[in-house]
Amino acid sequence: MPQAGNKTTVEHGRTNTLGIDQRTVEEVVKRLSTAAPASGKAKRGFVRWPFPLAAIELRLDHPGGTATTLKVACRNISCGGIGLLHRSFVHPGTRARVRLPHSKSGFIDVAAVIVRCLHRAGVVHEIGLAFDKPINMHEVVDADPFEECFSVEQVNPEELTGNILYVEDSAMDARLLKHFTRMTKLNVTIATNASDAVAAAAKGMKAILVDFHLPDCDAPTLVSQLRAADVKVPVIAVTSDASRATKERLAASGMSAFLAKPLTEERVLRAIAEFLLCDRWVTAESNSDMDNESREVMKKAFVEELQQIKEALVNAICDNASMDVYAMIGRLGSSAKPLGFADIGLKADIAAASLSKTMACAASKRELDELMAVIAKHLK
Repeated sequence: MPQAGNKTTVEHGRTNTLGIDQRTVEEVVKRLSTAAPASGKAKRGFVRWPFPLAAIELRLDHPGGTATTLKVACRNISCGGIGLLHRSFVHPGTRARVRLPHSKSGFIDVAAVIVRCLHRAGVVHEIGLAFDKPINMHEVVDADPFEECFSVEQVNPEELTGNILYVEDSAMDARLLKHFTRMTKLNVTIATNASDAVAAAAKGMKAILVDFHLPDCDAPTLVSQLRAADVKVPVIAVTSDASRATKERLAASGMSAFLAKPLTEERVLRAIAEFLLCDRWVTAESNSDMDNESREVMKKAFVEELQQIKEALVNAICDNASMDVYAMIGRLGSSAKPLGFADIGLKADIAAASLSKTMACAASKRELDELMAVIAKHLK
């Protein structure tokens, strides 16, 4: 991102302009997050997710054509903007570009504008940037979809349109979901068992919600049946069992997200909006429209490349190049899932989520070891 004539203001050896390490950044972000929010503040359109990183590259474009490149700490991020921590004031209205980690491209440069700069404490200033165009959060932040990390915060019910399917044998729960969607333009079909669900899904749905326990099977089995029937729309599991084992089984089956009971109207609408209003699912499934012969060729090529991927990961882990590892496993997961390597995709997601928090390979050793073990299994 730095260009000829740019001025880089980060001293050699300093992680960021504040001179603080990853652990200190996390402590600062935690203190800021627990501060009392402003009263009466309206909800934003997009959720701000915690994104504590010690170093984000920021370029400020000044009048006259000069530019300054900084390494700053990061507080949080949303589809529409990012909060950064810097040691001095930056004028609102300043044009900028921020370099973000990306699961497919390694890094992306995002154009933005400074919309605020607030003094927090000592020399710490928080810079708020608004992106020129919304980003796909799920390609930047490897948040666990089974922790209800939905990026849409404020949902206009009238924007939700189309056919959705709810597979639920409890008449009371079915009535409750229809009540939650009463202000939307959704057409909700209810199926009480797996066989009826597969038949209904074949008629065309935008999203499917599935209770975990059904009379004739469970949710992971139904998802397998739906995928075998070439139903590619997102499937959201609904259950009162929020154990990690259940979530991992749902993820391995190809489930898209998880909603824990008891449901609320807000959470249901946000979950549906995540897939109907955001481009996340379209992006994730864009490589899935291929015939069986093409898929088998791609799967064979993927396995052949796994050895090189494994070696590159081993070298990067040994060098503690956490950002390189983060980018590599992001790309690995995005390639593995549409080709049917759900176990690799799951372990890659878990490892990436851990790395995004620790930013140290040693601290995420268990998750990385589990990913390497799954890779090794496919190389036998």
